[in-house]
Amino acid sequence: MEAEVINFPVLPPIASNGTIRLLREDMFDIALNRERLPILKLIVFGITRPTMLAEKLHIAKSTVYRHLNALLKSGWVVRKGDGDYVLASSIFLVYRIETDGDFVKISILNNKGAFVDKRTGLIIVTGRQPPVNCLRCKDLVRCTEIAKQVASQLGLKLRSLTPAEAFVEILTHLARKVLCQGLDKTFIELKLSRDLEL
Repeated sequence: MEAEVINFPVLPPIASNGTIRLLREDMFDIALNRERLPILKLIVFGITRPTMLAEKLHIAKSTVYRHLNALLKSGWVVRKGDGDYVLASSIFLVYRIETDGDFVKISILNNKGAFVDKRTGLIIVTGRQPPVNCLRCKDLVRCTEIAKQVASQLGLKLRSLTPAEAFVEILTHLARKVLCQGLDKTFIELKLSRDLEL
């Protein structure tokens, strides 16, 4: 049987390029499922139709739709008008909300996240094990040096072991900074549901 070749698109199918999507930790973890992860990886390679996903993964179309629905609700993908499913962003970072009495704490986790690398596909950092993409990559040394240079320019001391983890750590640092600046310079408007209105 001949191996099937999947050509990697020059521009992966992403809804909002150039933005960072913050996912709540449990929503991020929805993708870390052995059945959903291959769907996300195929979407990055340009296979965006449920029928094609089912065909490539050798699973029922109804199963693909069930997983796509979970990925849609959790914020990983968006559905376009033509029926294609694409990644919601090229960068995903993770936050956690904790409440303690009268206080609410929002933490952006610097050891979890995902991003699209145009050469190797979707890289997911789980905080548990090094990303496979880094360990197999021939540019490991070069990427490590780039991560160190960027961190140095930002005055950031990296704790990461691989370039992918380092880039998530750097992006988390930048997102935290932008979030703090935004919260400091503007107002926040919260919409109450009808049953909570005073």
